[in-house]
Amino acid sequence: MFSVTFIKRPILAMVISLLIIIGGLVSMVVLPIQEFPDVVPPTVQVSATYTGANAYAVEESVTRPLEDKLNGVQGSIYIDSSSTSAGQSVITVYFQPGYDLDIAAVDVQNKVSMAEPSLPAEVKQQGVIVDKMSPSIVCMVTLNGDERYDDAFLSNFININVIDELRRIPGVGKADNMGEKKYSMRIWLNPDKIYALNLTPEDIINAVKSQNKQAAVGKIGSSPTFRDQQIEYVLTAEGRLTQVDEFEEIVIKYKDDGSLVYLRDVARVELGAEKYDWNAILNKNPTGLIGIYQLAGSNALEIRKAVGKVMEKVESRFPEGISYSIPYDTTKYVNVAIDNVVNNLFTAILLVIIIIYIFLQSWRPTVIAAVAIPVSLIGAFGAMYLAPGFSINFLTLFGLILAIGIVVDDVILVVENVEVIMYKEPNLTMPQVVKKSMIELIGPIISTTLVLVAVFIPVSLMPGITGSLYQQFALTISFAVMVSSLNALTLSPAIAAIIIKRRKKDEKIFVGFTLFEKGFNWLTDLYTAFITLLVKGRYAVLLLFFGLLGVIYYMFSTTPTGFVPAEDKGLMMVAVNLKPGSSIERTVDVRKEVEDIVARIPGVADVIVIDGYNIITSTLDGSAGAMFLTLEHWNERTAPGMDVNSIISQVFVKTAHISDATVAAF
Repeated sequence: MFSVTFIKRPILAMVISLLIIIGGLVSMVVLPIQEFPDVVPPTVQVSATYTGANAYAVEESVTRPLEDKLNGVQGSIYIDSSSTSAGQSVITVYFQPGYDLDIAAVDVQNKVSMAEPSLPAEVKQQGVIVDKMSPSIVCMVTLNGDERYDDAFLSNFININVIDELRRIPGVGKADNMGEKKYSMRIWLNPDKIYALNLTPEDIINAVKSQNKQAAVGKIGSSPTFRDQQIEYVLTAEGRLTQVDEFEEIVIKYKDDGSLVYLRDVARVELGAEKYDWNAILNKNPTGLIGIYQLAGSNALEIRKAVGKVMEKVESRFPEGISYSIPYDTTKYVNVAIDNVVNNLFTAILLVIIIIYIFLQSWRPTVIAAVAIPVSLIGAFGAMYLAPGFSINFLTLFGLILAIGIVVDDVILVVENVEVIMYKEPNLTMPQVVKKSMIELIGPIISTTLVLVAVFIPVSLMPGITGSLYQQFALTISFAVMVSSLNALTLSPAIAAIIIKRRKKDEKIFVGFTLFEKGFNWLTDLYTAFITLLVKGRYAVLLLFFGLLGVIYYMFSTTPTGFVPAEDKGLMMVAVNLKPGSSIERTVDVRKEVEDIVARIPGVADVIVIDGYNIITSTLDGSAGAMFLTLEHWNERTAPGMDVNSIISQVFVKTAHISDATVAAF
């Protein structure tokens, strides 16, 4: 018989359990840590910029040709797109859950390549970007400077010195310079002067292009040449212009009298930003802002730690007066919540052990049952690692908490049956007692395991997002139950044969156990009398049963539904949307009013603002603004009215008088 082998060879049983524990411990380190399982369909984003075009022109000349080719890409379920007056086209392709994101990105890139010939030259010059979309933001890093540094300097400093370091962090899907103001030479034409000189803007553009370029001017003395040529010269010439005065010296026109018209004669040249479509603000001060997004399946906590280390390293290169901060951090809640779940896990283990000890009234069988708990739970992590897409999250940890009471059932069955046979047949040795017990129990242990697994496996087969959400919960319990069944057939009988001993006839029983037995017998008698009464009034019980079914149905119908419970994560967002077509200047004015209100609400610690950013569509929109609020620590918000739901309600109430915009907090 299977278990007899391990009764005779207990070291083999222990080695198997140790291997299970080692594999589980290694898996615990490797498995990604998340708040919830990945339920968002894999997405690929296609973005392009048509500078100077309005939303209709972007839609007709960029978005539609791309959509025509992307429609029906293998594995996709639907596509959405956005064309903005900032000249930006964003198309998001959603794929079936579980579809390989790398393959999806390659398929989308191939379709985009087919559409590129039909796009405007200005769009092809800037490029069409295909990127694996990362909807989960880990944190936001800000660069803050004193009065010597404006937002343009901070934004460009990020591009040159910081953002590449962050993009190289394993698991980072995207590091986005939000509110980016890339340096650019801006040329303000004087219409009266260019008209008087019979010039057009196109003439000036062509002059700038022809005189501001990197030219390959060749070599002198390169082959083929004279046989006595001794030296070869590589010619170099001044490349692209970099200073304002260099641009001002660009020749625009040659007059008939031999005089020259320079760019400074018809225009004002200044160093500015490539675009002013969005701004980044931290607590009412201009800032450089980086959004860190994680790839699907990566560990958010490890990414956050790596971001902190990278920023500490690059801080040594910061000029005087510049510092960094991470005011928006989504991992704080995950850290606190998972710590709470882990504490509850250990509390549940302790309670189970205490209850087992009270009922079995001996430390020997209690040790056997207690050993089964860590072996089963840690072994479940090893199975989670082997299963694709699993992570350590609230649902898997919740499944382990529920499994604590289940994984000890088989072990309790083993030790209880051993003690029964031990006293029924006192002539048998302990290995013989355990062997006879396992012969009786091997069938029930396997059957109960299969029944439990049969209960949870169908939950993992549910389709759609619901199935993706609860799959890991159901399978985690199944993994723990299967490991506990293996443990009950191997390690538990091996240890039972070693440590369980018969009690001596004159051995005293602890007085607490005696009192517990009396109390438990009293409860048993009371329960028996109650059941007898119910049997006599069985028709009333049946009527009560159907009445309770009606109450349950009513409560099920009237109770509000939701995808996941709303939690106070210490973070919230505020969207400010003006009428379509509103200028960025008007948006800034309204945003400042909203920001003043929000910043004064008790419990709000930091306010990050992005002007010109639509938080719903994740696109540039001059008539929209987004705010990312970090609340004070939970320990500092214990007073009534300082939880996140109360603060959200205050935002709605205190901004209700603003008629120029719709303000939504969530």
